[in-house]
Amino acid sequence: MPNLFNQPLLCLLSPTAYPTTTNSSGGSIYTFFLYSPVVAFSVVSQIAKLSADKWLRLEAMFAELEDLSFDLIVAHVTDPNTRRFLSDDFLRQIVCRHVVCCAVLALHRDFSRPENRPQSAPESLADVVSAPALLRKVRDMVEFCSAEELYQMEDEAPSSSLKEQQQQQRGSGDGDSGDNDGADGSSAGEERAVHASPVPATPALSPQQSVFLEPSKQARKAAANN
Repeated sequence: MPNLFNQPLLCLLSPTAYPTTTNSSGGSIYTFFLYSPVVAFSVVSQIAKLSADKWLRLEAMFAELEDLSFDLIVAHVTDPNTRRFLSDDFLRQIVCRHVVCCAVLALHRDFSRPENRPQSAPESLADVVSAPALLRKVRDMVEFCSAEELYQMEDEAPSSSLKEQQQQQRGSGDGDSGDNDGADGSSAGEERAVHASPVPATPALSPQQSVFLEPSKQARKAAANN
Protein backbone atom coordinates (compact mmCIF):
# COMPACT_ATOMS: atom_id res chain seq x y z
CA MET A 1 0.00 0.00 0.00
CA PRO A 2 1.59 3.32 -1.05
CA ASN A 3 2.26 5.99 1.55
CA LEU A 4 1.13 9.17 -0.20
CA PHE A 5 1.75 11.65 2.62
CA ASN A 6 5.12 10.48 3.96
CA GLN A 7 3.60 9.87 7.40
CA PRO A 8 3.44 6.72 9.54
CA LEU A 9 0.83 4.40 8.05
CA LEU A 10 -0.67 1.24 9.51
CA CYS A 11 -3.89 -0.25 8.17
CA LEU A 12 -5.81 -2.74 10.31
CA LEU A 13 -8.29 -4.53 8.08
CA SER A 14 -11.33 -6.50 9.22
CA PRO A 15 -12.25 -9.87 7.64
CA THR A 16 -14.04 -9.63 4.33
CA ALA A 17 -16.33 -12.57 5.20
CA TYR A 18 -17.42 -14.54 8.25
CA PRO A 19 -18.06 -18.30 8.44
CA THR A 20 -21.54 -19.38 7.51
CA THR A 21 -21.58 -21.53 10.65
CA THR A 22 -21.92 -18.38 12.72
CA ASN A 23 -25.14 -16.47 13.05
CA SER A 24 -25.14 -12.83 14.08
CA SER A 25 -27.06 -9.76 13.11
CA GLY A 26 -25.33 -7.71 15.78
CA GLY A 27 -22.32 -6.47 13.83
CA SER A 28 -18.71 -7.22 13.02
CA ILE A 29 -16.83 -9.66 15.25
CA TYR A 30 -13.67 -7.67 14.54
CA THR A 31 -15.30 -4.50 15.89
CA PHE A 32 -16.33 -6.37 19.03
CA PHE A 33 -12.75 -7.55 19.57
CA LEU A 34 -11.50 -3.96 19.37
CA TYR A 35 -14.23 -2.66 21.68
CA SER A 36 -14.89 -5.52 24.13
CA PRO A 37 -12.73 -8.64 23.66
CA VAL A 38 -14.67 -10.58 26.31
CA VAL A 39 -17.93 -10.14 24.38
CA ALA A 40 -16.24 -11.04 21.08
CA PHE A 41 -14.63 -14.16 22.53
CA SER A 42 -17.94 -15.21 24.06
CA VAL A 43 -19.67 -14.83 20.70
CA VAL A 44 -17.18 -16.89 18.68
CA SER A 45 -16.96 -19.46 21.50
CA GLN A 46 -20.77 -19.79 21.63
CA ILE A 47 -20.93 -18.72 25.28
CA ALA A 48 -24.33 -17.24 26.07
CA LYS A 49 -23.87 -16.60 29.80
CA LEU A 50 -20.96 -15.78 32.09
CA SER A 51 -20.92 -15.58 35.85
CA ALA A 52 -19.59 -12.36 37.34
CA ASP A 53 -16.43 -14.09 38.54
CA LYS A 54 -15.80 -15.67 35.15
CA TRP A 55 -16.36 -12.32 33.39
CA LEU A 56 -13.75 -10.64 35.61
CA ARG A 57 -11.31 -13.50 35.12
CA LEU A 58 -11.68 -13.29 31.33
CA GLU A 59 -11.06 -9.55 31.47
CA ALA A 60 -7.85 -10.19 33.40
CA MET A 61 -6.76 -12.85 30.91
CA PHE A 62 -7.38 -10.51 27.98
CA ALA A 63 -5.40 -7.78 29.76
CA GLU A 64 -2.50 -10.24 30.03
CA LEU A 65 -2.86 -11.04 26.34
CA GLU A 66 -2.70 -7.36 25.45
CA ASP A 67 0.41 -6.89 27.59
CA LEU A 68 2.06 -9.88 25.95
CA SER A 69 1.09 -8.61 22.49
CA PHE A 70 2.69 -5.27 23.27
CA ASP A 71 5.88 -6.95 24.52
CA LEU A 72 6.09 -9.11 21.38
CA ILE A 73 5.55 -6.12 19.09
CA VAL A 74 8.28 -4.16 20.85
CA ALA A 75 10.65 -7.14 20.70
CA HIS A 76 10.03 -8.31 17.13
CA VAL A 77 8.57 -5.49 15.03
CA THR A 78 11.29 -3.23 13.67
CA ASP A 79 9.16 -1.24 11.24
CA PRO A 80 9.39 2.35 12.54
CA ASN A 81 5.98 3.26 11.16
CA THR A 82 4.28 0.52 13.19
CA ARG A 83 6.22 1.35 16.34
CA ARG A 84 5.20 5.01 16.14
CA PHE A 85 1.60 4.02 16.89
CA LEU A 86 2.61 2.41 20.17
CA SER A 87 3.38 5.77 21.78
CA ASP A 88 -0.32 6.69 21.94
CA ASP A 89 -2.38 4.91 24.62
CA PHE A 90 -5.53 4.54 22.51
CA LEU A 91 -3.78 3.48 19.31
CA ARG A 92 -1.55 1.06 21.19
CA GLN A 93 -4.61 -0.66 22.67
CA ILE A 94 -6.23 -0.93 19.23
CA VAL A 95 -3.08 -2.47 17.73
CA CYS A 96 -2.72 -4.94 20.61
CA ARG A 97 -6.37 -5.96 20.41
CA HIS A 98 -5.99 -6.47 16.67
CA VAL A 99 -3.16 -8.91 17.41
CA VAL A 100 -5.25 -10.68 20.07
CA CYS A 101 -8.20 -10.96 17.66
CA CYS A 102 -5.94 -12.47 14.98
CA ALA A 103 -4.49 -14.97 17.46
CA VAL A 104 -7.93 -16.11 18.69
CA LEU A 105 -9.36 -16.51 15.19
CA ALA A 106 -6.19 -18.25 13.97
CA LEU A 107 -6.95 -21.11 16.37
CA HIS A 108 -10.71 -21.16 15.77
CA ARG A 109 -11.77 -24.05 13.56
CA ASP A 110 -14.54 -22.10 11.81
CA PHE A 111 -12.29 -19.18 10.85
CA SER A 112 -9.97 -21.24 8.68
CA ARG A 113 -10.22 -19.36 5.37
CA PRO A 114 -8.02 -16.33 4.58
CA GLU A 115 -11.02 -14.03 4.17
CA ASN A 116 -12.18 -14.94 7.70
CA ARG A 117 -9.07 -13.39 9.29
CA PRO A 118 -8.16 -9.75 9.97
CA GLN A 119 -5.12 -8.41 8.16
CA SER A 120 -2.68 -5.56 8.49
CA ALA A 121 -0.75 -3.49 5.99
CA PRO A 122 2.18 -3.48 6.17
CA GLU A 123 2.34 -7.09 7.35
CA SER A 124 4.73 -6.34 10.20
CA LEU A 125 2.35 -7.86 12.79
CA ALA A 126 1.94 -11.24 11.09
CA ASP A 127 4.82 -12.94 12.92
CA VAL A 128 3.63 -11.64 16.28
CA VAL A 129 0.20 -13.20 15.76
CA SER A 130 1.71 -16.69 15.41
CA ALA A 131 4.05 -16.38 18.41
CA PRO A 132 3.86 -19.62 20.48
CA ALA A 133 3.63 -17.73 23.78
CA LEU A 134 0.60 -15.78 22.55
CA LEU A 135 -1.17 -18.86 21.19
CA ARG A 136 -0.49 -20.72 24.43
CA LYS A 137 -2.27 -18.01 26.44
CA VAL A 138 -5.21 -18.11 24.05
CA ARG A 139 -5.46 -21.86 24.54
CA ASP A 140 -5.39 -21.38 28.31
CA MET A 141 -8.36 -19.05 27.97
CA VAL A 142 -10.18 -21.56 25.75
CA GLU A 143 -9.65 -24.29 28.34
CA PHE A 144 -10.87 -21.96 31.09
CA CYS A 145 -14.15 -21.56 29.18
CA SER A 146 -14.37 -25.26 28.21
CA ALA A 147 -14.60 -24.41 24.51
CA GLU A 148 -11.87 -26.77 23.28
CA GLU A 149 -14.08 -28.36 20.62
CA LEU A 150 -14.14 -25.08 18.66
CA TYR A 151 -10.38 -24.47 18.67
CA GLN A 152 -7.15 -26.13 17.60
CA MET A 153 -5.49 -27.07 20.85
CA GLU A 154 -1.94 -27.79 22.00
CA ASP A 155 -1.38 -31.03 20.14
CA GLU A 156 -2.57 -29.52 16.87
CA ALA A 157 -0.95 -26.92 14.65
CA PRO A 158 -2.87 -23.96 13.19
CA SER A 159 -3.86 -24.55 9.58
CA SER A 160 -1.40 -21.88 8.39
CA SER A 161 0.12 -18.65 9.59
CA LEU A 162 -1.54 -15.32 8.98
CA LYS A 163 1.19 -14.36 6.52
CA GLU A 164 0.59 -17.53 4.52
CA GLN A 165 -3.15 -16.89 4.60
CA GLN A 166 -2.61 -13.39 3.24
CA GLN A 167 -0.35 -14.66 0.46
CA GLN A 168 -2.94 -17.24 -0.50
CA GLN A 169 -5.65 -14.59 -0.54
CA ARG A 170 -3.63 -12.34 -2.85
CA GLY A 171 -3.04 -15.30 -5.15
CA SER A 172 -6.72 -16.17 -5.43
CA GLY A 173 -9.50 -13.69 -5.88
CA ASP A 174 -12.24 -15.85 -4.41
CA GLY A 175 -14.12 -14.64 -1.37
CA ASP A 176 -17.21 -16.07 0.21
CA SER A 177 -19.71 -13.77 1.84
CA GLY A 178 -20.80 -14.86 5.27
CA ASP A 179 -23.13 -13.90 8.00
CA ASN A 180 -21.90 -11.97 11.00
CA ASP A 181 -21.52 -13.59 14.38
CA GLY A 182 -23.55 -13.20 17.53
CA ALA A 183 -24.87 -14.85 20.64
CA ASP A 184 -27.91 -14.09 22.69
CA GLY A 185 -28.59 -15.11 26.25
CA SER A 186 -30.77 -14.12 29.19
CA SER A 187 -29.53 -13.16 32.63
CA ALA A 188 -30.27 -15.45 35.54
CA GLY A 189 -29.09 -15.01 39.12
CA GLU A 190 -25.49 -13.83 39.07
CA GLU A 191 -24.94 -14.81 35.42
CA ARG A 192 -24.23 -12.16 32.80
CA ALA A 193 -25.88 -12.50 29.40
CA VAL A 194 -23.60 -11.80 26.45
CA HIS A 195 -25.25 -9.73 23.72
CA ALA A 196 -23.86 -8.32 20.48
CA SER A 197 -25.38 -4.91 19.79
CA PRO A 198 -25.49 -3.36 16.28
CA VAL A 199 -23.67 -0.23 17.44
CA PRO A 200 -21.28 -0.62 20.38
CA ALA A 201 -22.44 1.46 23.30
CA THR A 202 -20.84 1.89 26.68
CA PRO A 203 -22.16 -0.94 28.89
CA ALA A 204 -23.04 -0.53 32.53
CA LEU A 205 -19.85 -1.87 34.05
CA SER A 206 -18.73 -1.92 37.62
CA PRO A 207 -15.62 0.10 38.56
CA GLN A 208 -13.61 -3.11 38.52
CA GLN A 209 -14.79 -3.96 35.00
CA SER A 210 -14.20 -0.46 33.71
CA VAL A 211 -10.51 -0.73 34.54
CA PHE A 212 -10.08 -3.27 31.74
CA LEU A 213 -10.98 -0.72 29.09
CA GLU A 214 -7.96 1.42 29.99
CA PRO A 215 -4.42 0.62 28.80
CA SER A 216 -2.66 -1.63 31.30
CA LYS A 217 -0.04 -0.26 33.67
CA GLN A 218 2.55 -2.60 32.26
CA ALA A 219 1.91 -1.38 28.69
CA ARG A 220 2.08 2.28 29.75
CA LYS A 221 5.30 1.66 31.64
CA ALA A 222 6.87 -0.16 28.70
CA ALA A 223 5.88 2.63 26.32
CA ALA A 224 7.31 5.26 28.64
CA ASN A 225 10.63 3.42 28.75
CA ASN A 226 10.80 3.55 24.96
